[in-house]
Amino acid sequence: MVRVRLLGPVDVTVGDEVRALPGRRRKAMLAVLGLHRGAVVGVDRLVGLVWDDEDSVVLANTVQQHVSGLRTVLGDRLAIEARPPGYLLHAETDLALVDRHVRAGRAADRPEVAAGHFRAALELWRGPALADLTGLSWLRGQGERLDQLRRDIRLDLVDARLRLGEHDRLVPDLEALAAEHPFDERIHGQLMAALEAAGRPADALAVYDRLQGALDRELGLRPRVELRSRRAALLAARQAPARPPAGPTAPAPVPAAKRAPAQLPVTVRGFAGRAAELESLDQLVTAGVAPGGGARPGRVAVISGTAGVGKTALTLHWAHRAAPEFPDGQLYVNLRGFDPGGAAVGAGPALAVLLEALGVPAGAVPANEAERVELYRSITAGRRLLVVLDNARDAGQVRPLLPGPGPALALVTSRERLVLTSEQRSIGLDLMTADEAHDLLRRRLGESRLAAEPAAAEDLVARCAHLPLAMGVVAAQAMARPLVSLAELAGELRDAARRWEVLDGGDAVSDVRAVLSWSYRALPPPAARMFRLLGAHPGPALDTAAGASLAGVAPGTAAELLADLCRASLLTEPEPGRFTHHDLLRGYCRELAAHEGADGAERRILDHYLHTALAAAIAINPSWQPVTPPPPAPAVTPADVAKPADAQAWLIAELPALLAAIDTAAAAGLDGHAWMLAWALTDLVERQGRWDEWQAAHTAGLRAAERLRDGPAIAHLHRGLGRLRMWQEQYADSLWYFEQARERFVALGDRHGESRTEHNLCQLADRRGRTAEAAGHAERSLALCRSIGDVPGVAKELNALAWCLVELRDFERARDACEEAAAIYREFDDPAQEGPVLHTLGEVHRELGDLATAVPHYERAIGMAGRAGDRYAEAVGLDSLGAARLALGDPQAARAAWERSLTLFEELGHQRAATVRAHLTGLSDRHADADDDLGRTG
Repeated sequence: MVRVRLLGPVDVTVGDEVRALPGRRRKAMLAVLGLHRGAVVGVDRLVGLVWDDEDSVVLANTVQQHVSGLRTVLGDRLAIEARPPGYLLHAETDLALVDRHVRAGRAADRPEVAAGHFRAALELWRGPALADLTGLSWLRGQGERLDQLRRDIRLDLVDARLRLGEHDRLVPDLEALAAEHPFDERIHGQLMAALEAAGRPADALAVYDRLQGALDRELGLRPRVELRSRRAALLAARQAPARPPAGPTAPAPVPAAKRAPAQLPVTVRGFAGRAAELESLDQLVTAGVAPGGGARPGRVAVISGTAGVGKTALTLHWAHRAAPEFPDGQLYVNLRGFDPGGAAVGAGPALAVLLEALGVPAGAVPANEAERVELYRSITAGRRLLVVLDNARDAGQVRPLLPGPGPALALVTSRERLVLTSEQRSIGLDLMTADEAHDLLRRRLGESRLAAEPAAAEDLVARCAHLPLAMGVVAAQAMARPLVSLAELAGELRDAARRWEVLDGGDAVSDVRAVLSWSYRALPPPAARMFRLLGAHPGPALDTAAGASLAGVAPGTAAELLADLCRASLLTEPEPGRFTHHDLLRGYCRELAAHEGADGAERRILDHYLHTALAAAIAINPSWQPVTPPPPAPAVTPADVAKPADAQAWLIAELPALLAAIDTAAAAGLDGHAWMLAWALTDLVERQGRWDEWQAAHTAGLRAAERLRDGPAIAHLHRGLGRLRMWQEQYADSLWYFEQARERFVALGDRHGESRTEHNLCQLADRRGRTAEAAGHAERSLALCRSIGDVPGVAKELNALAWCLVELRDFERARDACEEAAAIYREFDDPAQEGPVLHTLGEVHRELGDLATAVPHYERAIGMAGRAGDRYAEAVGLDSLGAARLALGDPQAARAAWERSLTLFEELGHQRAATVRAHLTGLSDRHADADDDLGRTG
């Protein structure tokens, strides 16, 4: 048996024989494949990780040579499979064996069985993981992750031994571990359990007290719920202590009326970012006194935003900073508008608290709410007070609490977008920027820890969705678990089953999932249903039509419900009519949909995207080969994409959702939806040069078609992948896909599909410099189109044939073919398809020496390509226009055309950029030579 060993120096065992690996790169490549066992690793990723992103060009054949060497060491050519876009390792690894042991141990009912598996897993380590590859940054991080895994398994073994009753034997080791890791709550919990079982409850309580002191002193945290529960049980088991003897009476507090109230809670430690919002609040300090010295109406600022976005943190940070500007006092009330218990503080009780803080004796507080409002406004009028009204639910709860006229300032925070006065300052708090998020982590964890794992820090910020509450909880976790790498924490956040556990700070206000749930529970039932159904939406954003299909309601109703969610800060509207929310809210929606039911939403939204995408594909290319989808579910409202411009804009905007819908459909067993969605995107991704999206969509679509054993679908997707490989200049793969497609279309008797594939073979032959072969494919495709009466197809093939005839110097036939094609497109009013014909006519006239006629043909073709969003055709047209302009003696116009062409080719990642760059270099050299000649003649 062949096994790759990663848990120590990297090597290979074949049976009992250990085989060393020659060369650091080869060893690193095997490690990367082993760490991704069972998944394809792209060549680009392999190069980036193995060569550590060095500024050197690593050719594909270099990777192939290393793979060939590895296969020799493994003794099995099938152990590493070449699978586009990279390689896949099939061999066993010691890490995979560890994973099986750990899973079995954690699932075992009997502690002795669990302990056996954990011991077997630990025995597979031969030293630090990936010990001989620490010089490569990604592999160094993976080694640290695996070493942390080793520590976790050791603690799993401790749990099993505790269940086996080995308490006394474990105490010394656990005491040493607790001293070494003073913030590790798991170790301290195990030590408490061992001491309690050993009959030492007082020592167990002392362990808790030490942990609590360290967490509070260093991190400002409490121990987690399970440890607090253990402590409560220990205390309950003890006899209640005797009441201490009475002592001297404590001094009476200073009456409230004799000192200014200072009720602001402690500010958040390590506050970061929010410079613009702080500046906006600073401007309010000087806005309280009128120029003549009179009092203005009371000032109000409302800070709104989604749960966990840091509204209270911002407010308290600024309030402490601005406190000296409010010498008459700072008041604070938590209105509990989104409290988990659902009991918001009413205006009456809140006024009683505020009045007592302002020196009104409890017995003098009016019983009637209206009288309380009158007294409160009288007392606050004209005073420089800061009143913080935190976590408000609605405007009715807040308005009675606004101070009277004068320099007082009321700061209100709410998840709702409250409108309290016509002159209020409204601050919508969004997610943190990337820089702000990194600054927050840096302040909490220190510069060195982030610098040691920059990629993991980026991943953490992304996994926390830039949400301050989530990042604060994760930072606290990282501080409490110093042996856990940031990469591993990010990995735990990627795991949907563990995400909420990691984001639980140990109490209601720092449990991210609970905080999000309060907003959901506060919604009226129709809006709550819409929010829950968003969990069935596959993408990051949606429009009103998609929302209507998702919920099975009319578009007008959907617009109202989506607006309700925006007002509750559970959605944002970054552009009119498009809605989104951050990844953690999206994950919470999916959990709700899974647990509470999605009411058929998934099928409706997939039908919505499939039917709209197919209609959009035909709108932007009427000659596109259509497919017939199943009828949509009731209450599905496809978007209106009849106009080509609307269709293209919709496809571009919805591309992330459409790509995700392919995977969602496949996972739901709707393979027909999956492959048709992939096929519908072909023209868009080709015109836009989106090679990665094209690859993802068609690969997933082809897998779906193969599961269905659907011959026409497989043929369509083979043709699509052939086109992709052609543009990527992977000509051998392209030819294979086209030949597979043609063979299937011929067997099916699908002459339309056969003609399209012949057209693609014409393109491929032309790009390979085989012009006569290309002309033959064009003529076969033309004959097929004429035989089935496909008039737009006839025009397309006439243009393809004309292009070949230009290359073959048969200009008269080329011109005739172009003019016939252009006439057909004008009859069908299809300017997007007429553009390539005009470009070919430009080539004909340029070859005939009629540059004055060629230029306007090029210019019209470029304009049509731009309007159609076909960036490749636009770039090619500009390249030809540049050459024609130069030949006409206008180097400035030539430069302008080539510069635009170069920009487009570079954005497309197309190799033709090098050719255009050479044109520009030659133009500059020619200009320099001309300057030299002028200098000599001068």
